[in-house]
Amino acid sequence: MNEEISPQQGDLGSTQKTQNEAEGKEGGSIIEKLHALPIILIEKKSELLFEKLQAYAPEKEICFCDGLITDIENGYPTGDEKAEEEKKWERDGTGFRRENVLVIDHHMKLEEMRRNISSTNLAIEYVLKNGPVDEDTVVIITHTDCDSILSAAIMRGILEPKEEFGVAAIAADHTGEANQIGDLVQALEKDKKGHDLRDMEFSYRNLEHLLRGEELEPMAKEILEHRYNQREQVLHIIEEGMKTTASGKVFYTELEASIDSGLFPPMIRSAAVILLYIPLYDKDTKERVPGMEAKVRLGLNVPDGTDLKKIMKKYDLVWGGRWDAGSNQRGKNIEDLLKLSGHDPVETDLEEILEKSAHNPDEADLQKITEIVDPIWGGHWESGPIQEDEDTKIKELLVRGTKFDIETYAQKLDQAYQTYIESLQKSS
Repeated sequence: MNEEISPQQGDLGSTQKTQNEAEGKEGGSIIEKLHALPIILIEKKSELLFEKLQAYAPEKEICFCDGLITDIENGYPTGDEKAEEEKKWERDGTGFRRENVLVIDHHMKLEEMRRNISSTNLAIEYVLKNGPVDEDTVVIITHTDCDSILSAAIMRGILEPKEEFGVAAIAADHTGEANQIGDLVQALEKDKKGHDLRDMEFSYRNLEHLLRGEELEPMAKEILEHRYNQREQVLHIIEEGMKTTASGKVFYTELEASIDSGLFPPMIRSAAVILLYIPLYDKDTKERVPGMEAKVRLGLNVPDGTDLKKIMKKYDLVWGGRWDAGSNQRGKNIEDLLKLSGHDPVETDLEEILEKSAHNPDEADLQKITEIVDPIWGGHWESGPIQEDEDTKIKELLVRGTKFDIETYAQKLDQAYQTYIESLQKSS
């Protein structure tokens, strides 16, 4: 098991600080509680197979926080009689349960999740009704952003299920509003260069310092200051003049380095969609590669129920994310892209190419593939491991980013958005 257990600026208010100081000192510090009630940090993935998650602790209860289980939407209760007979997941409070696994996650593809809600909100509601999970339960997360850190600690019984934690998670995950807790814990996921720290204890220690009104550790202070500087940078970018499409719906700009797109919505409240173009880098070598990463996020000026995933799936098939934000840098394999675009890999005479790409991507005829697949999906080709164990190392060919210039991408995104909104209005 990949186990790691080491692992503008709002105001908490004096009354809240006093309450939090008392809470932190009663029953031991957050870190002492973490050592007594561990949280397991596993490999970072956007989705996880149920069987792989279950394998981490097949004989124990598992609580998986702030992570999506692949195809879970095909197994939860729908109300349809036939589907009910075949369902694999059952509601358990604000979570979903299958066998020994409880999932507390806002990424699930449910209508009720297409709003500003976080896994922390779900955890708070669950614990207020049912209490935290048992001590023997294995609590698992895949990443260390604000929502994962807070939701796991609440389900574990390390943090109390208080409303301010839910507010902080929504600010960090959705609205971009300034919030002391949200800004700190979200910032501590990465260092100033944007590299994942994956250090739970570092995040929890400094969260406790904040809650107690104590000084942060020097590195935490630097990282938090970097986030505040990013907020100032966003304001400068907007003041310098982000471009808009003719409809005024899509605001877009090209940047030299990555920045948290979640900081933009509260500063440009008239935007329906925000598009940022970021240089694309090889995940292993960190060297600049052809193409651009397109970060797309819903603004605040959209109708309730707007689902960005539905907008993007007909426009940029490499794009991945949730209902309100995502990008096309994660990568999709070429066989999936062909199927999504209506091509049969065998009928398109690519069977041999795909076979080569699975075992030796360097031998694949990328030119032939790009002639068949629309160039919007053709930013950067790279090989990436999809399965590694002692005996096998299977690789696939991935495509990331886009070759389109930002003006073209923004115009097509605007058209896709307006077409979606028209269909949404007709159906309501």
